[in-house]
Amino acid sequence: MHGDHGETAGAGGVRLPVGARLAGRYRVVGWLGAGGMGAVYEVLDEALNERAALKLLHASLSAMPEARDRIRSEVRLARRVSHPNVCRVHDIGQHDGRLFITMERIEGGSLRDRLADGSYAAVPLARKLDAINQICAGLAAAHRAGVLHRDVKPDNVIAGDVRVVLTDFGIAHAGAGGPSARVAGTPAYIAPEVLRGEPYDARADVYAAAVLAYELFAGDLPFYTPSLDAAIARARARRPPGPPPLPRGAAPPIARAALDRVFARALASSPHDRPDTADALAEEIARAARGDGADSGPRVLAAAPAVSAAAARQTTVLAPLVPDGAPSVRAPAAAPPTRTGEVRVATALCAALGRETEPDDVERIVVDLGGTPQSDDRGEFVALFGAPIAYGDDAARAARAAFELLRAGAERVGIDTGRILLRAVATGTTATGDALDRARRLANAAGPGQVFASPAAARHLVGRFDARDVPDGVAGDRALALSPTTDDRLPRDRPALVGRDRELDLLSRALDDAFASHSPRFVTLLGETGAGKSRLRLELVDRAAARREIDWLVARATPLGEVAPLSMLAHAHREWVRAATADGVDNRAAVVAAARRWLELRAARRPVGLVLEDVQWADDASLAVFEHLRRTLDQVPVFCLALARPALCERAPTWCADGPDAARHTVVRLSPLRDRDAESIARHVAPNATRDAVRDVVARAGGNPFFVEELARELSERDAQSGAGLPETVEAAIQARLDRLPPRARDVVRAAAVVGREFWRDACRAALGIDARNEAVLDDALAELERRAMAFPLPPEAIDDDRYAFRSALVRDVAYRQIPPRERRRLHAAVASWLRQHRQAQPRDASHMAAIAQHLDAAGERADAAAAYRAAGERSLSLFAYGDVARLLRRAAELTDEPDADLLESIGDALSQADSIADGERAYRDALAQRGDAPVARARLSAKLGRCARQRGSARDAIDWFERGIAALADAGADPVVAADLYGGLGWIYGYWLGDSDRGVAYGERAVALLDGHPQFARALARALSSLGASYMRAGRYRDQLRCNRRNLDIAVELGDLTSQVGAHCNLGIVLWTLGDIDAAMDHTRRGLALAIRTGAAGTAALLRNNLAGLLLEAGRLEEARAELDESLRLAERTGNRNFLSEAHVFSARLRVADGDLAGAERDALRAVDLAAEAASAVDEGIAWRVAGAVRARRGAFDSAGDAFRRAHALLAGADPYEHARTLAAEARALRARGDRDAAEARARAARAAFDRLGIARERDLVDDPVAVR
Repeated sequence: MHGDHGETAGAGGVRLPVGARLAGRYRVVGWLGAGGMGAVYEVLDEALNERAALKLLHASLSAMPEARDRIRSEVRLARRVSHPNVCRVHDIGQHDGRLFITMERIEGGSLRDRLADGSYAAVPLARKLDAINQICAGLAAAHRAGVLHRDVKPDNVIAGDVRVVLTDFGIAHAGAGGPSARVAGTPAYIAPEVLRGEPYDARADVYAAAVLAYELFAGDLPFYTPSLDAAIARARARRPPGPPPLPRGAAPPIARAALDRVFARALASSPHDRPDTADALAEEIARAARGDGADSGPRVLAAAPAVSAAAARQTTVLAPLVPDGAPSVRAPAAAPPTRTGEVRVATALCAALGRETEPDDVERIVVDLGGTPQSDDRGEFVALFGAPIAYGDDAARAARAAFELLRAGAERVGIDTGRILLRAVATGTTATGDALDRARRLANAAGPGQVFASPAAARHLVGRFDARDVPDGVAGDRALALSPTTDDRLPRDRPALVGRDRELDLLSRALDDAFASHSPRFVTLLGETGAGKSRLRLELVDRAAARREIDWLVARATPLGEVAPLSMLAHAHREWVRAATADGVDNRAAVVAAARRWLELRAARRPVGLVLEDVQWADDASLAVFEHLRRTLDQVPVFCLALARPALCERAPTWCADGPDAARHTVVRLSPLRDRDAESIARHVAPNATRDAVRDVVARAGGNPFFVEELARELSERDAQSGAGLPETVEAAIQARLDRLPPRARDVVRAAAVVGREFWRDACRAALGIDARNEAVLDDALAELERRAMAFPLPPEAIDDDRYAFRSALVRDVAYRQIPPRERRRLHAAVASWLRQHRQAQPRDASHMAAIAQHLDAAGERADAAAAYRAAGERSLSLFAYGDVARLLRRAAELTDEPDADLLESIGDALSQADSIADGERAYRDALAQRGDAPVARARLSAKLGRCARQRGSARDAIDWFERGIAALADAGADPVVAADLYGGLGWIYGYWLGDSDRGVAYGERAVALLDGHPQFARALARALSSLGASYMRAGRYRDQLRCNRRNLDIAVELGDLTSQVGAHCNLGIVLWTLGDIDAAMDHTRRGLALAIRTGAAGTAALLRNNLAGLLLEAGRLEEARAELDESLRLAERTGNRNFLSEAHVFSARLRVADGDLAGAERDALRAVDLAAEAASAVDEGIAWRVAGAVRARRGAFDSAGDAFRRAHALLAGADPYEHARTLAAEARALRARGDRDAAEARARAARAAFDRLGIARERDLVDDPVAVR
């Protein structure tokens, strides 16, 4: 059904018969339904041969002039909205004196029907969230276009299997509404301010959307509204009631509480208390539903604009320009866009309309081409292309619209590309900026039937439109007159996708599943160059664009200039890397977690499609982030598509191997095309070729789609009728095509190849020495490359930031190899100079620094290249990209004539952190050999060598290096930090590892004493306290351990180190639990869990939920304990964190005992034994045997219980005095139950004495509890 159902039999009570024609164009195919305004039919638009929906209005509405004018106005408004989640309104017409409206035909039934028949009650929470997200996305698009819906309700929503669509803008209104006696809409969904007769704006629709969302979750309306009068009475009450809490089954407990808070705000009587926009409502609901809470962190507002599908087809998405000083996503939430605005690069169009120009035609032309109307006052029409939604080819769309407008009666048009400041206001989106003023001046200066463009706009139109300079310019600035191009050499449309239907269906299903289930899905496409990976991505984006709005992030790694850390994050969105490093870069886990958190916040606003191009070349830091996302991202609508060559599996074997994330990560290996599919591509590219020539192309291409296209283009460009003389390889075919380029285009393609896979127009200009007077020559050359399908333009990120990309890395590689060595060095030097002079806005950007270094290296400038590599490596070291650092610094060392101890030490730092312990040790030893008589430096290197020995498991070597370092410092006076690292290292080895508690505590306390009272050494003090705390724990000095943990928390809070705060709260929870302070332990555990969720530490969150389950079990809150334990195990399965699984099964066994399921309890306890043995954890294995013994004793199996206790004693005696004392108490209970009172009392006395020594009063009090299982 289409969605306007069931109130009347038809318009005027008579249905049109099947086959009836309206307006000589629309043939009735079937009946869809009826509503208050008229009947809805399915029709065939015979002019376009397309199915559509046609609403034939009641005769009474058509007869009243006022109603006809209002309906025409409302149709015009609705037609402004072009969005996959809004039913597209096509046109208005007339049949037998009655008006009709044609609109998009949508499959599916109304949401009201789904709610009424009960089918929606069983829909998973994630699917409901997806529906709400799509409804709000469509509503937000309407508001951006300045249109209020005014009747949002389930009746006006069509829900298909994948797509959810907002329809029936039957009482839509432009902008804000003023006070009115006429109340339009459905009472239960009408905002209170409308009912009170007050002015209203888009927040009235937000209220209605919140009512609808509440209804989806609860299955009922938030307020009983039997009539309009009842709704008005509630709206006018002095203290209007809030919505009732959601029912228990609506969502998990944590999410339900957060959702209740969101609905209390969204359904507030005052619009000022509600979310500002529909997008904000969807974001708050999504975050609350995953337990984030509506106010647990910053929102992605102006920093995260939606990007269209068309932009995602490009190599890089259009990222917004954020003004200097704007807060990063990690800062406190930015003010709503109604107050701050957002700067975008967009194309402004201004048209002077003729007297006969129909405003409806003007708006339809602009909207259909992706533009946003801004104003149409006094015969002037203004529109924006590229804001608020960017398509990537926005200047070209504006130019096409300009010529369409001339044909529709406009007199003249001006267009300019520049910065636009967008502000979301009550009436839609307002825009200001110089680009609007320049477009207006250009339009005023143009003659009748002319389109004038600024140079900034014209540069994006090269090859698509002809441009000539306007004599004397416009107002002193250069201007160009545009005309449609007559060049017939433009590349043919891409051939239809062939031979990849199975792979495309798999991608589509994974994408739909990720968004509908709010559960991330990852697909990796593996294939050699030209196998069709990028083409599949294009087809997927096109297919998805018809169903929903997706926020596409596209990142590409390239072999040149992309070795710096996090470069792929920066490539995807500049705010991503800023957010990841906002709290510092010295904590790898925190940076990775912050990157994950940024993506989660972005996905709360709109489903995210993340495309990773050429992952095999990704820098180590970006690769680490993406692998972390694959393991830990959860409960967010994210689809990630990674495109890579098979070499990725050699570089990162875990990426392609089955792991804990195998259920949601699919690896697809692209096989060669079948011959018939390859023939189809070849015939499209070279339509005049003979059958034999096509077969020759197919035979040489070996099933590679790109090779087929390149060989066919070679055939086509030579206008050959046969395959005779075709190059033997695709590289030779590309070289032949490059050789046929005009000389200037050949020069440009070589300069571009030096810049990289992606290249700047200005970099090519600088490398070739082209001055401003001859820029047209450069534009012609670039147009030639585009015509020959060798390169294509990318969306601009800034004014005069015109970028291009090679269509294939192979084209770039062949062009690069053609350059003579001397010319290659000259071009590299020129590009390095341009990067230094013209990219100074990024003085500390490691990727930029690495690119300069590589160009200088290729230019043969050894000394400058070494300095640049070193600067890039040292900057990268602070960003934890250790593998990348090692490559950069090693190259710097190779280019340096004399050994450099500092450089060697930095290389050691990188290698030892990159899991290359042996290589790191070698670098440290080489650095030590260069240090001579520098005692502090030698001691520092000894500490680092000691840590390497500890990591590889050699306590003896570690002790030797730590003692050497202490001896070196004794001769020259101690550096406190280095000395503390040495003593702390010794303390950990002796106290925690070797069990020599006295020596461990002594060394640890000395390390702390060296740093105590010196605030500048806070981080080093935290390390020393951590080592000392471990020794205290082994010694059973829990009060001292508690003191260390509390100081660690204080330091972490002072430093703002969230990751350290998580660890401190976790450790405090454990030690307080041990000491019996359950309430305080629970408080710290919950605080740690909240921070773990905030920082995206899913593995740590799993551990903390397990700890919380144990604490709730101690407190007797069994239902809550079960819920936390289930969530903990789910997270453990997803993240692969198995460290606490033995303990989790112990808790499960204790819960089963409470339920009376002793057989199940024993199974869980024995499973805990197996898990502990697998992890080689003697303490955990001993605990599991103790619980197994206690369960067996409860069952009366005393002999097997005794065996379990003996195993537990053997594992725990001498290893952990606390757990050994608990085992004595458990055995005492079992002996007492067996009737052996003397033996029981002996064990009980020993247990009580042990707890007294340890200061554990709670456990001492439980020794005589006959039913305790601990």
